[in-house]
Amino acid sequence: GHSLYSQFLEANNHNPVIDTMYITRVKGEFEGDTFFPEYDKDRWLGTSFIYQKADKENPYDLLFETYKFKK
Repeated sequence: GHSLYSQFLEANNHNPVIDTMYITRVKGEFEGDTFFPEYDKDRWLGTSFIYQKADKENPYDLLFETYKFKK
């Protein structure tokens, strides 16, 4: 996971393979050994942020984020 995401984000250092990121943040404490890589936040513009509060179908609060690469 991590190395694949890194390859798409860091291609040519300034021109990633992707131009849109869809990130879902899950509010909670979880164990894990693979994480989404750091990225240059100055190169990405947040275009959408949708918050979903936990409910009977989803036990965790969620934040759906969309980012576009600044060309």
